[in-house]
Amino acid sequence: MASQLGLPDLKANPFHIKACVAKAMVGQPPDPRLHEGLRWLLGSVGGMFPELDARVQRDTMEVRYGEGRRERIEGGLSAPLFFTA
Repeated sequence: MASQLGLPDLKANPFHIKACVAKAMVGQPPDPRLHEGLRWLLGSVGGMFPELDARVQRDTMEVRYGEGRRERIEGGLSAPLFFTA
């Protein structure tokens, strides 16, 4: 499944595939493998939080700058406009 999704090509991004049942039968507890997968996910994100946060902040600024640039172009303004966090 990892190969079909192209995950091995994403060398900088860790992944973990766990076979599980997403919907439990009526009266049955949830598949414990779901909990295992969620624990892995939370641990992975928590371990990479500084890098992920920096990326989100950078991407957010790029989007804000892009929106401001589009508004200036549509409004006929040509001077650069800078945003601060």
